[in-house]
Amino acid sequence: MNEISYVLLGLIILIITAIILAFTDTPQQIEDTDINILIALGIGLLIMILDRRQDRHIHDIIKTQNTIISEIHIMIKEEKKLLEEMKDQFKE
Repeated sequence: MNEISYVLLGLIILIITAIILAFTDTPQQIEDTDINILIALGIGLLIMILDRRQDRHIHDIIKTQNTIISEIHIMIKEEKKLLEEMKDQFKE
């Protein structure tokens, strides 16, 4: 939810700035430059949000893999113990 509020705030600021530039009497070159800056800021904001989401997603994947590896490790230890017991029985 936090990311959505950042996106909405950024979009509102971009829209307000674009409206102010449209109604003020600024030279065309300054207005074009400001619009280019606004577009770059919007893209940067989008990249930041997507990067945070991807980071969270990767963290969840790593956590799941760690759990699976721990379970496999426990299983292997149990199988090793069982094999050692069987080996000891055959020696007798």
